[in-house]
Amino acid sequence: MEDQKHEYIFTARMNISYHEAMERWYSRWLNFAAFVAVIFSSAAFVAIISNVLPIPLQNETIFAISALFVTFFNAVVLAFNMLPKMTVHNGLKKKWVDFLSRTSLAETQEEMTKIEKMFHSINSEEPPPNIKRLNKCHAITIESMGLTTS
Repeated sequence: MEDQKHEYIFTARMNISYHEAMERWYSRWLNFAAFVAVIFSSAAFVAIISNVLPIPLQNETIFAISALFVTFFNAVVLAFNMLPKMTVHNGLKKKWVDFLSRTSLAETQEEMTKIEKMFHSINSEEPPPNIKRLNKCHAITIESMGLTTS
């Protein structure tokens, strides 16, 4: 029972780290896209930039370029479905935190049976992983738990 409990604790910690990293990545993209949209759709920004540019570019070109930036970054956010993905990773992180808590407190075989069902339930909700990021979180978890690779 202790080996299984240790394995569940390791997996939960790794998944918490992974989902936290993925949530942070999507959040940064969303914030950056919002920042670009606010700045490049600002009349003040366009006015300042148009005064700095050479005379041939001080016409509608600056407005078109500004609109293109806003459109591009908003299209990236929509095309890659970033807000729902960030929300999924946030929800799964919370479920793994709850799982870790319950696993750490489990003392009987009956409790471990419930933990196993919970483990499979959470795993069934997992989206396809970003393998590079998952491997990094795996290594971080190994180090943070003082384990060695075999």
